[in-house]
Amino acid sequence: ASNALIVIGRLAGLYGALIMAFQLLLVARLPWLDRRIGMDRLTAWHRWTGFALLWTLLAHAVFISFGYADGAGVGPVTELVDLAETTEGVLRAIVALGIILVVGAVSARYARRRLAYETWHFIHLYTYVAVVLAFTHQVAVGTTFTSSSAAKTYWYGVWAVALGAVALGRLVLPLWRNTRHR
Repeated sequence: ASNALIVIGRLAGLYGALIMAFQLLLVARLPWLDRRIGMDRLTAWHRWTGFALLWTLLAHAVFISFGYADGAGVGPVTELVDLAETTEGVLRAIVALGIILVVGAVSARYARRRLAYETWHFIHLYTYVAVVLAFTHQVAVGTTFTSSSAAKTYWYGVWAVALGAVALGRLVLPLWRNTRHR
């Protein structure tokens, strides 16, 4: 990259994506994981990992904006708007970050106490939209794994496991159990 801020921003984005995949695995409701670790502990880990995700993705946006703004000689907000208008996937990433910020805000203890569980859960489900938007941002803009096909395969494998775990634990198993027990 052209400067250290961009390198730090890319690293924060990479770690943010990895944390996001881990978040999906924590709440996938896989029976073998629930039995070995316990749903209460998985939920606590999910909560604390959510804080790490939020701050890491904010760091990604800030460092990337400041890094590219430094190179272009403009302000970071102007650069962010320019990136959103000209670079494929950046607008999706901004929307994903906005969703994650809202979910994080309503998940704070103060806010969560004042919301009905159903309202909180409905808002929380939008995180899946944010995951899809963030992943398409990674594919469109990410350059970390483009030089190595093994690394690219690894990264897609990480996301396949995370999304597959959610599909299995949140869709397939409940449908199978429902069908089995009528």
